[in-house]
Amino acid sequence: MTWLLDSMFKKRMEGSDESGERILIAEVDGTTVGFCGYGPGRDEGTNASTGEIMGLYVLRDHWGRGIGSALTEKSLEDLAAAGFDNAFLWVLETNLRTIRFYERGGWQRNDKTRTVTLRGHDLPHAQMVMRLA
Repeated sequence: MTWLLDSMFKKRMEGSDESGERILIAEVDGTTVGFCGYGPGRDEGTNASTGEIMGLYVLRDHWGRGIGSALTEKSLEDLAAAGFDNAFLWVLETNLRTIRFYERGGWQRNDKTRTVTLRGHDLPHAQMVMRLA
């Protein structure tokens, strides 16, 4: 995996404002194959010591190669280095593959849920949490 980590994180895009949000981009052979957005927790009432994984995406052809795990791990390392003690993310309740992926990485579901409506469809989400410190 070292070869992947060494060559993968060629780009790190920083937010253009003071939000602290970041996007980590994974490249393989010069081609972008995934990204992870992360930063301070955005939900109302979120403790200042809590970070958030805002989105993770890896091209389907690159699933199962450790890219998603590496992106998540590096993002969590960055959040911890920035002083965050905890992190959370939202995942579709019906996306069992993704829930299992996060559980393998040490994330746990809590009792928080929310529904996002997109193009007239209600999409129930579950919150997952992780302790960083």
